[in-house]
Parts: sequence; structure tokens; C-alpha cells
Amino acid sequence: MLTFLIVFLLVGILRDKLMKGKLFLGVVFIFFFVNKLWGNDIDIWGSLKTEIGVVSVLNNDYYYLGKECLRINFSTSRESEGKVEGSFDFSLIKGQYLGFVNFNTNSIYLGDDTFLIFDVRKLILSVDFGIMDVIIGRQFMNFGYGIGFSPIEFFDRVDIMDVNFSKIGVDGVRFKFPFSDTGNIDFVFIPKALITNSQVAFRSVGSLFGFEFGGVVGYFGDEGYIRGGFAFKGDLEVGLYAEISYNLQLPREKEYFEFMFGCDYSFYDKILLRLEYYYNSFEESYHNLQYFRRYPFLSKDYVFLQVSYILDMFNKFNLSYIRNLEKGSWIVFLGFWNEFAQNVGLGLDFRFIHSDISGLSVSENRILYISFVLEVKF
Repeated sequence: MLTFLIVFLLVGILRDKLMKGKLFLGVVFIFFFVNKLWGNDIDIWGSLKTEIGVVSVLNNDYYYLGKECLRINFSTSRESEGKVEGSFDFSLIKGQYLGFVNFNTNSIYLGDDTFLIFDVRKLILSVDFGIMDVIIGRQFMNFGYGIGFSPIEFFDRVDIMDVNFSKIGVDGVRFKFPFSDTGNIDFVFIPKALITNSQVAFRSVGSLFGFEFGGVVGYFGDEGYIRGGFAFKGDLEVGLYAEISYNLQLPREKEYFEFMFGCDYSFYDKILLRLEYYYNSFEESYHNLQYFRRYPFLSKDYVFLQVSYILDMFNKFNLSYIRNLEKGSWIVFLGFWNEFAQNVGLGLDFRFIHSDISGLSVSENRILYISFVLEVKF
């Protein structure tokens, strides 16, 4: 319990340092504290990835872009005093790559169009109290089932410019109460500098007839919104899942709902097809988009298609396609990955953006992006 209180205070200090732009020093301090406390009970792994490519606005010039990323992950294996997990990225971002980066990070300008970026992807302390689990820190809530669209994912955001559609977590506290082998109730608290601006949510998940069902309701003080939603996921030869949410800004000024339906099917354990349809009733001007949590999907109808093909244990291919059905704009991602040696892989990524996917018509440019990736895992 003493350990829990100490690390809780450290996480609080970390959040304060984040606001002051001192996140890196806070994380280093916590990392060495965890290492001292858990000693040999820490597992550390990660990767070094180098990416070099070109980007072109069609009918215009070509631009260089590059990225080197050192990712360090760690997890403690002794859970009697709580379990600590973390994932950090140290990245050098160069050239026009800056336009593809979601700056949920600390960055230092090094000159000559180069930034050093430090990103805390995950940093949590989890403690099992028997009747409940308490999880504190930067984490992924994973409320929804959708990959491209998730109406009930009120906290995590998807970085659609990442070919792997990685999520961006949030800093908060989560209380998890299991009531069966497949069911639990969650309470989430996301603190803000002004307490009345904080965010709270309740979520319940259970299963019936082979399907998983979940409901969530929350209040977002910084936006003045009450949000609620329902989702299910199951398998009837074809994997099926759907989500619907209702969003109301108090005192009943604005309201909108979102809906997503998805399905997936696997062939021969090698090919996975996924299709998702998304609709929203959001009506808002360009200057008030901070209240729409699904940005940049501002038009009414979108479709998401994904094809994953595993040739063998060393080679895989991915295709992802997002289309704005209302405006006709779209994005396509192609990726090929080859692991030619143990823990060493080489990839080719291709992206093409046909106009502004948001539907705002901010940019009608067609952008081509190609890069080579080399990754070494350790």
C-alpha cells in the first residue's frame, strides 16, 4: 500500500511537470524509481525504426522526409506491490514528415527542419485490490470495437495518418469492478486543472449468447457535453460489431448522434477482410470543431475497408481505404513488410490522399507519400 501511495504521488507530480513542459525529466525520475523498487523483476524490450521517404503534392515539387524512432517498453512482473507498465518514444523527425505527426508530445527544435520528440505512449500503475483493479496514468480505455470509426470511444483518439491506426491515450484514473468471468463495470475519471472541467464516465460490459455487449455514459465538463452509447460484438460465421452514441451539450444547445456498423471475415487463416460504415448527424461550423470527438470525419457518411494478407510467417501485406461518401475524397494506405532476419524487418509504406477527407474542402491537393522502413527489435 505504501508503494501504491508513493507512485500515486509521483504520477501526480508527472502530470504537473507535463503542464510545465518537463515531462521528460519526470518520466526519467519515475523510470529509475521503478527500477530501484522492482530491481530484476522488470522486463524491457523495444525497437529502433528508421523511415526515409518522399512526399509530393501532385503537379508540384517533391520533398524529403525522415524519422528515426527508439521505442522502449517496460513492465514489472512482481504484482504484489502493484504493476507498472510504460512505453516511450524518442524520435528525430525531419523535413516534411512534420506534417504527418500528431503532436501529443514534447518536442525540441534542433534546426534545419529537424525536431527531437519525446512521446509517452503509455505509463500506468495498476493495483489489484481483490474487489477492483485501480489503473492510474496514461492509458488506453478501449471502450469501442471499431478500428477506423468508434462512436463510443469517448477518450482514446485514432491517428489516421499512421498506417497502423495507432491510438493516442489519455491521463486518468480507472476503477475496474469485475462481476463475472466476462463482465465488469468501469469508472473513469480524467482530471483537469479546473475540477469542474474534468471528465467522468461509467461503463458496463457483459456477454450473452456468445455476444459481448457494452454501455457507457459520461459527462465532459470541459465541453459541457453528456455522452452515452451502446455497442455489441459477436460472431455469426462473419464477425459483426456495431456502436451508437448520443451527444448532448447542456443546456440542450446542441445534440448529435453517431452510428457505426462493421463486419470482418477470415479466409484460410491468411486473409482478413474488414468493412465499417460510419454516419453522424453533427451540424457545426468550422470554428467549433473542438466539440466533435471524431475529427476529421465531419461529413455524414464514411466507409472504411481493410485487407490484411499474411503470405507466410515472414511476409505480410496490408491495405486500408477510407472514403468520404458525401464529398468523394479518400485516403488509401498500402504496406508490405518482410522480416528477413530474426528481429529485423524491412517495410514499404504508400499513402495517397485525394482531397480533404474531412469534407471541409480546406485543401483539394492530392498528396503522394512513399517511404522505406527498417526496424530492429530487441
